Amino acid sequence: IYKKEEENRDKFNSTPNNYGKGFLGALLGCAIGFILWVIIGAFGLISSWIALLIPFIGSFFYDVLGGKRTTTKIIMVSILSFIAAISGTFVVYLIAVAAEVVNENLDMSTLSAFSYLLQNSSEFVSNFVTDMVISAIFSIIGIVVSSIFMKKQVGTLYVKKRK
Repeated sequence: IYKKEEENRDKFNSTPNNYGKGFLGALLGCAIGFILWVIIGAFGLISSWIALLIPFIGSFFYDVLGGKRTTTKIIMVSILSFIAAISGTFVVYLIAVAAEVVNENLDMSTLSAFSYLLQNSSEFVSNFVTDMVISAIFSIIGIVVSSIFMKKQVGTLYVKKRK
């Protein structure tokens, strides 16, 4: 048993880090989660369960693209996942504001209307802040849970299943 563990450790240590490939994989996975978030949000839903999934998707693609399973993976996936969830919520609000600008035939840009609402509508600010906080909380929960799984994988090799 110890010989097998030592062989696995040696094999892991001899593999290249591939942090660049891993980063691209994590970025791709988090981008997929971001797109899902925005699509569902465009229908008027802020679906927090997607924030739970984003780090798992990011972790999966990190491995698939060949990133080495180290604590660097956990840090990369966590940061990108948080950014994806928060920016997803922001983009959903921008889409909603853009739709209202078009519906009301307003002569202003989406960003100008968004800024106006932040400055003049306490209800809008309350909803926006609440959704951002909820997104952050669920993103952090997803990051913590996925980090537990990723921590168990540190030092192991990702093996692609063969057909």
